[in-house]
Amino acid sequence: MSDAQDIKFKVAMLGPSRVGKTSLLSAVIENGKEALVGSGVTIAPMDNTKEILLRNVEEIRGNLAGGEFSPRSLQGTQDPRKYAISLSAGRSQLPFSILDYPGEWLAKGPDEWRECEEWCCNSSTLLVPIDSVVTM
Repeated sequence: MSDAQDIKFKVAMLGPSRVGKTSLLSAVIENGKEALVGSGVTIAPMDNTKEILLRNVEEIRGNLAGGEFSPRSLQGTQDPRKYAISLSAGRSQLPFSILDYPGEWLAKGPDEWRECEEWCCNSSTLLVPIDSVVTM
């Protein structure tokens, strides 16, 4: 299954624009790889997801190397994006797809929202990242 739209296990990730949805996903994948070493289980991005998340991780590391992190310096997601991820153990593989739906699109209108709403209704999981400043 190479197309993220063909994957049956779906996750929806919704939240305000620039809250860190892509950064959260990048961190989960990167740290997941490290945490799973030696377990026989692997997690890996598929298709163009690998390049997108690698670019995000490099942007974050570049910020941190400068001694200061500015979330505004990261390139934000402008359009809905589907990420393809694979969780594998031996010969068993669980591919899943995550829809990253930019918060600013929620106000665009019914046509733009329809795809997201359908994805959410067919998802097994809903992730709603919240900016830590908001929770303080």
